[in-house]
Amino acid sequence: FDEKADAAQIAQIQRWLDRTEAIIRLRIPDLDDRVAAGTPPEAVVVDVESAVVARKVLNPNGLTSKAQTRTLDDWSETQSETIGSDYMDGTLQLTDDEWALLGLSSGEAFTITPYGQVGVPAGYCGPPYVPGEPYWW
Repeated sequence: FDEKADAAQIAQIQRWLDRTEAIIRLRIPDLDDRVAAGTPPEAVVVDVESAVVARKVLNPNGLTSKAQTRTLDDWSETQSETIGSDYMDGTLQLTDDEWALLGLSSGEAFTITPYGQVGVPAGYCGPPYVPGEPYWW
C-alpha cells in the first residue's frame, strides 16, 4: 500500500478490520459486554485489531523472504531479506499474546473434548461399556 492510500486501499483495510473483529467475536461473543466492563479496555481491542491488519498490510502475500540479484558481465550481487514470521503469512490471525490482551488464556482459545465414556478402559472399542459386566466377545 502506498503512503497516500486511495479510496480502494482504505476500503480494503476497513474490510480487513471488520474481518479481524469478526474473528475476535467468534471466540469472544460477549466482547461488547467485556469492553463495557473495562476488561479489556476498548483501546486495547483497537490496538490488537490494528496490529493484526498492519501485519497484513506490510506483507499481504505472506512472503517469507525476497531476493534481488544484480549482474553485470561476470559480476553479480544478491541481496536477500527475511520478511515474514509465523504470524505474517498473509492471513488475519491473532498471536497468543494478542488473545491474552483480550482476556483469553491459551486454554480458553479452544476446547478439546475427549470422545468416549468416563471410566472406559484405555483401548476399549466395543459396544457401550458397562462397568462390572464382562466384554461380550
